[in-house]
Amino acid sequence: MDIGNDSSLSPHRARKHTTLLVDCIKRNPKLATYVKDLDLTLSSNVITEDPCLPELLDQLSCISVFRFSSTTDDYSLSTSWESLSPELRAATAKICALSTIRMLYLASFTEIPLCLIENPYLSNLSVGNIRAFSDLDRLRLPATLPVQDTSNPSEHASSAPSERRFPSLRTLVCGYIGGMPTDWIPAMVENPTLSTSLRSLNLMFLFEKEAAKSSADILAQFNSSFNLSGLRESAELTVIKSLFKYTNNLISTVSTSAPLEELYITIGDLTHQPLTTQLLSDEWKQLVTTITSRRPTLKTVKVKFRFGPCDKKLELEPFVFRTMDIGNDSSLPPHRARKYTTAFVDCIKRNPKLATYVKDLELNVSSNVTAEDPCLPELLDQLSCISVFRFSSTTDDYSLSTSWESLSPELRAATAKICALSTIRMLHIASFTELPLCLLENPYLSNLSIGHVRAFSDLDRLRLPATLPVQDTSNPSKYSFSAPSERRFTSLNTLVCLYIGSMPTDWIRAMMETPALSTSLRNFSLLFLFDETAANSSADILAQFNPSFNLSDLRVLRYLKIYCLVDLLLPQSAAQTVIKSLFKYANNLISTVNTSAPLEELYITIGDLMHQPLTTQLLSDEWKQLVTTIASRRPTIKTIKVKLRFGPCDKKLELEVFNTIQEIVSNDMSGILLVLKSADRSKVERIT
Repeated sequence: MDIGNDSSLSPHRARKHTTLLVDCIKRNPKLATYVKDLDLTLSSNVITEDPCLPELLDQLSCISVFRFSSTTDDYSLSTSWESLSPELRAATAKICALSTIRMLYLASFTEIPLCLIENPYLSNLSVGNIRAFSDLDRLRLPATLPVQDTSNPSEHASSAPSERRFPSLRTLVCGYIGGMPTDWIPAMVENPTLSTSLRSLNLMFLFEKEAAKSSADILAQFNSSFNLSGLRESAELTVIKSLFKYTNNLISTVSTSAPLEELYITIGDLTHQPLTTQLLSDEWKQLVTTITSRRPTLKTVKVKFRFGPCDKKLELEPFVFRTMDIGNDSSLPPHRARKYTTAFVDCIKRNPKLATYVKDLELNVSSNVTAEDPCLPELLDQLSCISVFRFSSTTDDYSLSTSWESLSPELRAATAKICALSTIRMLHIASFTELPLCLLENPYLSNLSIGHVRAFSDLDRLRLPATLPVQDTSNPSKYSFSAPSERRFTSLNTLVCLYIGSMPTDWIRAMMETPALSTSLRNFSLLFLFDETAANSSADILAQFNPSFNLSDLRVLRYLKIYCLVDLLLPQSAAQTVIKSLFKYANNLISTVNTSAPLEELYITIGDLMHQPLTTQLLSDEWKQLVTTIASRRPTIKTIKVKLRFGPCDKKLELEVFNTIQEIVSNDMSGILLVLKSADRSKVERIT
């Protein structure tokens, strides 16, 4: 329900809108329970003085998300809480105190009562440009049991702070303008309850350029974040340097025992010259040093600079070269494709700095035009700052693969060199045979995706004792470590494995048993493609699902995704066997997850299915065992989603099947979200 955001409505139309809603709810009170998300903007007197609005709000008893603001877009404006009518204040406070509330957003008020944000069930709180709380000292009072004062509707609040204040608050977002009072932010952050409940803190600051008359004025704002458009260049220099120092101080105050895993810093809107100058300053170096000191716990660190208007050539140069895609355009004739790499090599020779702009490299060697390009190894050798590398030998058909040894020695050496870069964080390799395992052993790698690698040439390396790496560069075709690194996989927190059912999978099992992954891997996705060409009998079908994988060694696993794709053209009997086997396969896999692992998210996707075999198998013991296994992990798993994707069929039949499935599983799916999806994605049924 959205109230107050449509400024095009005339006053009588706006009030008629709330009157109609009140009348509808009076006739059918159940309608009020359907409203879960409420957006209330008091941007005009038409809304604030609407006599029906408090009555409407009083009827809404099941709100889970409440956004309450006094302006639509200008955060420099704010409204006094006391200027609202007593009835509207009481109705608003009543919504804020609902036991169903999970997310609350308040923006652009002054003298607002702190009790509005003290709901003990609140998990996500966003506060934007609240210039002052009327009772900030409540945060410093000893917590007591709440005593509600309802004698005055304008003071619908607890007379003392709740002893349960903020116990469920996981995410806090604070936005404010530089130069405005910010004592409420440190008062909240220092609240004892938040020390054990808060997981995510976002500080968003808007720099007040009207107050930027001198360096002293600018420095005084650093409690703030920034909108730097229109500032003088000299002022911007001070602003950027101050920001680096402010951010450094903020990160330095984070407790070293806090499990900080993600850090994001965003600055905009900047001009290029001041930023370039300040990236050489001591303030920037100190900020980088502080971030680096937290590297052992941090999994994701992102610093984003957003630029203001400037010369497009200057602005776009780093971004034009940021992503390089080689070999995916099959429409290019051979001479054009090779001219492409030759031109890149020439550009980089004239301006070597261009090579440092390339961060994301996609290399597809599915055609001889690319694989035999004499300039390609020379180009790859120049790229020393790659962070994302996607390397494959096919564009879409995972049943095809290329032998690593069929590539030229120079291309193998250049590729291995990129895989070993200290800047690499994400690596995707697909559709090769006899691949050397050393390509995956970069100790800086945090995200690894392996798609249909039929065999590794040196899989036994995983079973060797880890030693210090010794590079062998005497032969470019063997550019690799002669022994596995003792730091192998130590930073790897995300692993995606895709395989075809009829192909060897010993490499997946060997990786699951690698000691380093037991303490580093947090996210694991297993993608299984059923091979219909090998489904000649029930025995052939069952062979594709056996044996299952053992995940018991992954002691810090938080996210598990199981994705299975089945061919639609299977006979009915074969489809029955496949679906039953898939349920059993998923059940066995989940059963092996270590009971002490902090598993929080579980996703199972199966497609593309025929309706009749699925409906039959949802009555089978295999389905019931899968649901039972999932339910047994319910105390730790916060999100469980099972998605069944159907193949094309008659729409009328599809609707009937959806209804049938709802009846079958409605009693089994407690706490599990079941998603039924049409082949064309036009219809999605969710069953909880």
